[in-house]
Amino acid sequence: MGGGFEFSLGEQPKAAIKKIERADISREVIGEGETEIIMQRHEAYIRDVEDEKAGSLKEEEAKKSYDLAVEIFKSKLESLLEDERSTVDVLVIASNTQYVKGRRSVETATEVLKGVEDVFKAYGLNEKQILNSGARRTGEENRPTKNTAILEPQFIDQSPEFREFLKEKYGDGAMNQKFWQAFEEDWEKEEREKIGAEGPDDILERYTKFMNVLAKFSEVYHKKHPGRRLIIWPTSHYDTISPYVKKMTGMDTKTDYLPVDYGAGISLKIDKMGNMTSKIKGQEFVVEKN
Repeated sequence: MGGGFEFSLGEQPKAAIKKIERADISREVIGEGETEIIMQRHEAYIRDVEDEKAGSLKEEEAKKSYDLAVEIFKSKLESLLEDERSTVDVLVIASNTQYVKGRRSVETATEVLKGVEDVFKAYGLNEKQILNSGARRTGEENRPTKNTAILEPQFIDQSPEFREFLKEKYGDGAMNQKFWQAFEEDWEKEEREKIGAEGPDDILERYTKFMNVLAKFSEVYHKKHPGRRLIIWPTSHYDTISPYVKKMTGMDTKTDYLPVDYGAGISLKIDKMGNMTSKIKGQEFVVEKN
């Protein structure tokens, strides 16, 4: 494989993608030597800072990603012959973003991991096929792998001067819809760069680098473990997933709005030759290697 990826649409025009939904995560099984990356947004969480569980998933929402993981992995395993199911390996990753006391992406990924565990147990599969597995670290329970490359926009915590500037100028003192539009469309690029705050292009760049790291990990993994099927499930944020998908599908990464439902996402497939593609709402998109 080698190198990074650049986005390409090929020669055929594509219809606009209006929204990313749970149904956009593939239920199809991949082949031996292939990798699927499931990019998922965290579930809905408690925003009220006065709530004792602020930043954590809403109780009624938490189980949705467990149910989603159960549905997806049952579908994938049912598509395989019984002796092929032992070729499926899974790695669950989460953004380590913290809001007040809660970590919404980690909590979402934890529910995904529980779903994977229960499906694998039901099918009699070895827990060591889950790369987060406590069976690999005796005495520890399974946990998502935390990653700082897929955190929410870093200007919120790292550049409070710019955050407050946008709040006062566009948000009436709050981080409201107009505040976020101003950030995502980079209306105050000159001011932002003067302060040194992270911008929307910076977020896209670090998330793309993260995807390149996963692609390289996939390449190395399959060389070391031939004949396996690898599913990597990173849970992060609207702010990371939306611009990546917009770029991949030919949308304007700043002026076009692409919502991502809570708990929703897409699947990227890397075949044996290292080619990366994604199918969204029946349309296939290609990520070309540099």
